Amino acid sequence: MLRVSPKAALPIARCDIYYSIDPDPVSRFWRSADVTRKGDVFTAKLPLESAGTPLYTYADVYYTFPKQESLTVPQFRNKPIPEVLISTTLHSVTPAQLLAAGM
Repeated sequence: MLRVSPKAALPIARCDIYYSIDPDPVSRFWRSADVTRKGDVFTAKLPLESAGTPLYTYADVYYTFPKQESLTVPQFRNKPIPEVLISTTLHSVTPAQLLAAGM
């Protein structure tokens, strides 16, 4: 299970959690997890078939702006920007740590 407790500098719209068991970062396939929210804490179960592979996780946290913001960059054509996305750092857990945690 992964728990994400983002700082609430802005209102939090949602949080997406991803995980992978592929140790090769070039071919790593990310799986999305079903996220449950309680206040500003987000949790997701990360189903694994075995504890014999490392686990990699990260989350995308979407914050909403209190008032609509616009960017003057041409590709956005001054359209309002409703939210901003901030990704967490990549976290990893070794097979030994999974076994020690009772996986």
